[in-house]
Amino acid sequence: MSIDHNYARGKLKLLLRDLSNYNAGEFWREMSRIASGATASIHAEGLKAERDALADSNTQLMQQNEAQIRMNAQLMRERDALAALFVKLQDAATDLIHASNEVEAGDAMELIAECSEEMARKILASRDASQKAEALERFISIYLTPGLAHNRATGELQALRKQAEGHQ
Repeated sequence: MSIDHNYARGKLKLLLRDLSNYNAGEFWREMSRIASGATASIHAEGLKAERDALADSNTQLMQQNEAQIRMNAQLMRERDALAALFVKLQDAATDLIHASNEVEAGDAMELIAECSEEMARKILASRDASQKAEALERFISIYLTPGLAHNRATGELQALRKQAEGHQ
């Protein structure tokens, strides 16, 4: 362990100046305090570095947690959209089965086609964009160091997130 020499030197000067005021036990107790104080500042710096590392780790975990919460909300929205689409398709199929004329059957077929083309494609495009964004997020957190590459990748991630939100 390293010693803060300036601290120790200053305290020893004070101790030696007042040497006549101490008995042997007090002198050694004071020397012990000086030694522990000189190493304590170095130890405190190490603790500060550990605290900063833990704070960074905590921030990263909070960001991952927020990303997971967003992903869960996205999955719930997709599930609800798929359930609504399924109900629409089921209603259209029922209308088609019970259609009494060609006009009603045509309307039911039109609703089925609309559901199949418009809604399903949007939901799948949103899911695909979200998956790409998640993969890029994992890549950034694992492989890239802070700097220009990180900024560029983060910009791409934001673009994919906007694309995913636009398909909803």
